Amino acid sequence: MISISRVWLNNCYSAVDLSGGNHLQLKSNLPIPLLTTLNKLTINAYPEGREITSEEFTGILQYSSKCLALKELE
Repeated sequence: MISISRVWLNNCYSAVDLSGGNHLQLKSNLPIPLLTTLNKLTINAYPEGREITSEEFTGILQYSSKCLALKELE
């Protein structure tokens, strides 16, 4: 198993699995599965002036809550 402690998504985040928050979706359509060793997740994906929807926010929180080692979300 490869341990991944930090992920920074800079303008490549597309969506989150809204059926349960089991993966993040990149603009390339590649999923990022749950990362149990993730300590820090940074998502910089929204163009200036665009706000995330409540569904996106909820999905990001669902995904984050399943990453058991996560300590920081930006």
